[in-house]
Order: sequence, then structure tokens, then C-alpha cells
Amino acid sequence: MNQYWTFKRDGTIRYLGRVGEFFRYQDRCLASYNFGPESHMVIYNCSTAPKPTTIWVVDAYGSIKSPISGSSVTTANPDNNYEVTLENTNYTSNQGWLPTNYTAPFPVSLMGFNDLCLKLRGTSNLWLQECANRGVGREWYIYTDGTIRPTSAPHRCLTCNTPFEESEVIVMECVRGGWSSQRWTFNNNGTIMDIRSGLVLDVQNLDGNLPQVIISPPNGKPSQKWLPLL
Repeated sequence: MNQYWTFKRDGTIRYLGRVGEFFRYQDRCLASYNFGPESHMVIYNCSTAPKPTTIWVVDAYGSIKSPISGSSVTTANPDNNYEVTLENTNYTSNQGWLPTNYTAPFPVSLMGFNDLCLKLRGTSNLWLQECANRGVGREWYIYTDGTIRPTSAPHRCLTCNTPFEESEVIVMECVRGGWSSQRWTFNNNGTIMDIRSGLVLDVQNLDGNLPQVIISPPNGKPSQKWLPLL
């Protein structure tokens, strides 16, 4: 891991340095130049930086926000060398963060309705299959930015076409710079939610040969319950 940070009770996020450098940077804070869009993020002296520029809140979905403007810490696309700025909150995957010491994606199986597992069919379509069949495409990576990707094609992301009820969920190329339709959160009630719409991963046509994976309003039904199997 390159760099370590710590979250303080005063709302600051402090830079600890790299391994072997701990306590060398005791007074360095994550700060923004101002509160507007495209404001650059920097590591600055906590005692001299204007206090409002160093205070942050982390919401339930992993966005790091300024409590003054509501803007979120955002990574740019690779063309801009992943520069970090403050941008309007839109819950794209490049605004997703996870405080963790383990930065690699988590490989899981996603078990859902009737104890069947979510599987990639071809390159884009989804279906359910018995979890005992450990074929290629049944395993998924959960990334810290909120994306869910097939282990057989980690450059592709679970994606909902539109943020509307019964929109189909497919797998497509991960968008450079982040997309809100490719960011998901796992809720305590077993649902997997599209953050931008509040709709959850669901299965329809349960009696057919090819159940369709969609997003729909939470209703507590078994077709909306998912269990990540490590």
C-alpha cells in the first residue's frame, strides 16, 4: 500500500505517510483549495489551512463530502493521471471510497433467489445458475469504488441501463472516469442497491428458463435478496 490515512473525530482526514514514515506527518490534513467544483485536493498543514477546507463527512455509500458544499472527493479519469478534485456529488464510481487496509478487490459469488448464483452469460447478459456449478463467469469482484465486475473480465462492470423501475441490468465496459450506473452498495437487508436511483437488484420471469435481472423498488421479496459468498 502506498499511503496511509486516519480519520479523526474532529472531522479531519490525516496523512500518516508510507510504511516506516508513521508519525513523520502528524499535522498533515486532506484539504481542498475551495468548495466549488474542480477544486484541487491537497495534503496541507492542519494548523494553517482554513479549518472548513479540512473537515469531511463520509456518507453511508462511501462518498467523502464537504459539509459546507456537499461536494464529493472525486478521482479524475486516467487521462488526467487520476488527479483528485472536489466535484458535485453524483454518486459515480470515481466518488466511491472505502477505508480499508486491504486494497485488492474481493472475489465473491452472489447467491440470490432459490440459492442460485448470478452468472455472466456471454459477454453482457446475466442469468442465474446453481452455485454448485463453478463455471467461468460465476465469480465476481467487489471493488472499493462500488463497482461489481466479473473475475473473467475485470475491465467490465455490472451496469443498469437507466435509473428507472424494471431497467435491465447487464455487464458492459467500465466507463473511464466513473459512471453512476456502475456503482452499487450492499445493504444490511441483503439488497444490492443502485445508489443514484435507490432501486435494488431484482429478478423477474422467475418461472421462465431465463430469468431477467433488473432493478426495482425495494419490496422485501426473496428475488431481491443476495448473499456474497467469499
